[in-house]
Parts: sequence; structure tokens; C-alpha cells
Amino acid sequence: MEENKYEKILEDALDEAERLYRENGTDFLERLDIQTREDIGEIADKALSGYRKAVANVVITSLTKKIGDPDQDIRYHQQKLEGGYSGRSLDEKIINPFLIENDFQHMAESGWLTRSLEQSQPYIKGEYTGEITPGSLKESFLRLLHRVEEEQLSPQEVLIGIFLRYIEWREDKKITLTKPSNISIKRCANLVRAHLFDDYTTGSAPLPVLVIYSIYEVLMSQVDKYSDKKLLPLKSHTTSDRRAGALGDIEIVYEEDPESRFEAIEIKHERPIKSDTVRDAYEKFRGEAKLERYYILSTGGIEKSETEEIKEMINGISIESGKEVIVNGVIPSLRYYLRLIDDPDKFIEKYTENLEEYDEINYEHRKRWNEIPKEI
Repeated sequence: MEENKYEKILEDALDEAERLYRENGTDFLERLDIQTREDIGEIADKALSGYRKAVANVVITSLTKKIGDPDQDIRYHQQKLEGGYSGRSLDEKIINPFLIENDFQHMAESGWLTRSLEQSQPYIKGEYTGEITPGSLKESFLRLLHRVEEEQLSPQEVLIGIFLRYIEWREDKKITLTKPSNISIKRCANLVRAHLFDDYTTGSAPLPVLVIYSIYEVLMSQVDKYSDKKLLPLKSHTTSDRRAGALGDIEIVYEEDPESRFEAIEIKHERPIKSDTVRDAYEKFRGEAKLERYYILSTGGIEKSETEEIKEMINGISIESGKEVIVNGVIPSLRYYLRLIDDPDKFIEKYTENLEEYDEINYEHRKRWNEIPKEI
């Protein structure tokens, strides 16, 4: 089958990358010409930081296609382009599932769902107008495809080089995280605050979601009102609520009616809650007949200049729909929830487990969690 051919290409490249990694992968990368090495580094680094994963997906898809079908010009990535093929279909069916299976950075569905990469024009160096940022990433992306097509650059070597970088990243993630114990509510909140607001390179937006999700995991078993409710699994943070059919980042449903939400929580990071935030939220949940409560929490708190307007909007929503909207900061909410459970250590245990398991948490976030208890 056609699909088996591409799966074997990926598996062979990964097997070789893993062998090289065990022996000393840097030797392989050093043997590549400096331009190829720099372009692989640019694409892998941006993807592994969680910053521009879509470009890496498209490159891996393109390289796999070229290895499997040498006569295909991989720059023509849509069937509507003359002589083109469906890059998105190959990514969705084969490439992205392979990346997920091997615990590599990946998209929720496909790199081609990103506006800057889905333009109906070939990926021609100097001509493609998609707004891929930063400029250095766009240059590396288009240059690699150009050199594979025009200068006989080996797609196998580039694919192995990218997988080497992904393996290094995956192994770095395997860090044993500390679980502080016997801590007070105040110290617990201080640890979390320090972790949320550290000076990270990128990718810290999922952290406050994990904080609130972790405390809910404990609340669900200890607070009576949740006894007949269910906490839904976390979705990818890069997937929009609208596309996922979700009301918020975290959702609680009725066990007997799992299609209906009981509560939903929308979480913002470093952006204050404004009247527009409340208005947009209401548009999402106003049709939910059984929803009782909707939380909007932010590490940026509430926009002071709009406090009164927000209060009026919330009151109007309550009168119109009977639903309660609560806006608050993430840390104040955490402190309140910690008072409802019997032991803050249980929250710390859940949060640490989620830091270890959630794909979109980067190595620097895990490493920092181990350092903070020694400093506070």
C-alpha cells in the first residue's frame, strides 16, 4: 500500500537517527555542509521550542514524499497546483500520527492548517508570499526545499538530521521532576507563581491551564457538587476552542449526559480580562442549556479600567441566561481552591505529573520546576 511506503521511510530514517544518537549524533550533523546544518537547526529549534511546529511538519512531509517519489517536485504541495500532490493529506494520515507516536513535537492535525503555509502557490524560493515568521525560518524552509530539488541535497540526510534533533529534545524531556511535600497553601501558591512568571524563551501559555486542570483533578474527588460530574481530558493548547467544539480550555460535563457541560474554564496568560473577553465567551456558551458556571481566569488579572463594565456585563448575562460568569486571576483562584481540598500536596503531585506528561510543556519549564523549590 502507498501509506506503508511512507511509514517505512519514516521508520528507517528514525532507526538510523536513533543509531547515530547512541553512537554520537553530533558527528553526523558535523559532516553535513554548514548551510544544511544551519537550516536544519533553524527549523528544528523553532519547532522544538513550540514556536513554529507547522514548518517542521511541512518539511518532514516534503522530505518523506521526495524519498518515496523522487520525480515529484515537493514544492508543489497541493493537487490544485499543476504537477502537485496533497501535502496536507500525507501529513494528516502519516506524518503527524508518526510524530505523535514517537513523542516528537507535532501539530494538532496538520502543518497545512496554518495560514502562512496553506497558500495555493508553490514553495519557490524568492517567490512564495506566505508570511512565515521569523524571516530566518522562511529562508531556511524555502532554501532546503530548493536545494533538494535543484542541487541534489539528500532528502534522507536532512530527514535523519531533523530526527536527530527531535531525539535529543525527547531525551532531554526525560527529567525526573521534584514533588515538594508538606507545604502550606501560601508556599504552594508562591511556587506556582514563580513557575508561571519565569523568563521563558517561549511556550509558557499552557502552564496556567495545567495549574487549574491539576487542582480540578483533586477537586473532582473531594467536592460534593462534582460527585456526578466528569473532567474532560485536556486538548492541545494550539487547537482553537471553536475548531475543537469546546467552550473553554477546561470542561466539566455531566456523567449521565456527557454532551452537556456543567462548568467551563477559559484561561489567559499574561493578558488581562477585558469586556471583549467576556463578550466573546458569552457568544460561545450562551446556547448551552445545562451550563451553570463559566470561569474566565487570567495570570494578567482583570483590566482595571474596565472593571465596572465587566461587572455590568456579567450581571446582564446572569439576568438573560441564568448562568454565572466568574472572572478572576489564576493565582487567587488557586489559593481559593486549595482551601477546599484536604492537602496541598495532592495538587503538587498532580501538577508535577501533568508537567511530565503534557506534550506541549518544554524542557526549560520542567527544569525550572526543579529549581524553584530551592530558591523559595
